[in-house]
Amino acid sequence: MTLRPDFLILGQGLLGSLLALELQALGASVAIAEFAPRRCSSLVSAGMMDPISGQRFALSWRYEKTTADALSVYQNLSSLIGHPLITPRTIYRLFRDTIDSDTFHKKNTSGTLAPYITTLFNDSPHPDVAAPYGGVSIQGGYHIDVGQLIHSLRQHFIESNQLLLNPEPSLLENLPVKATIHCTGAYAHLSHHFSWLPFRNSRGETIIFDAPDFHTDAILNNGNWISPMKSGGYRAGATYAWDDLFHPPTETGYRAI
Repeated sequence: MTLRPDFLILGQGLLGSLLALELQALGASVAIAEFAPRRCSSLVSAGMMDPISGQRFALSWRYEKTTADALSVYQNLSSLIGHPLITPRTIYRLFRDTIDSDTFHKKNTSGTLAPYITTLFNDSPHPDVAAPYGGVSIQGGYHIDVGQLIHSLRQHFIESNQLLLNPEPSLLENLPVKATIHCTGAYAHLSHHFSWLPFRNSRGETIIFDAPDFHTDAILNNGNWISPMKSGGYRAGATYAWDDLFHPPTETGYRAI
């Protein structure tokens, strides 16, 4: 590791990793401190990019521009780590009830959703999935293999002698850097530097499963979702909780999903 790096980044999740690469591209030297084992949301991210989201069927802000920028970044990262990260995915949004259906049809009259809507259906697009209220097929969605990216970049940072794994606090305190940048996610609210901020953290659980007799290349979403994984199998979720942020997975969450 550089004895006098310009910047020290705490946390090697998605934000910390991309920031380190960006700073390096600008000519700065960077050290990254990572504490393991640590529950990192990036490692379990579903990696879904969806042009239409939420209960109100909102068009994601500046989706064309932000998606083009994101895909460019992830394509460059795919070349860096030698692993494809981007998979285009159709998204089947299944209406949960008549209120959900009415909300969509009212929102759709504005025309803003039209570029992403391919099909309205009254029956389920999949024989093994119930959709009694119909739904809509959305194009322009993607799955990003965020977990693979984080694992590959960790190896990249190790090989470039930048990663400090489980360093002694005294080492970090004495590093002569221009700035220390905290990219620690929900752990930030435990730090005396940031504990005064009005955090609204939430905790979610997902499950990974195999289903030999079930197959879909699309993301299915009716408030809960199922997403195909690039490595095989599926991820489904998610629960939401605002307490016990660092509690391990629960039987209750598993059964809910």
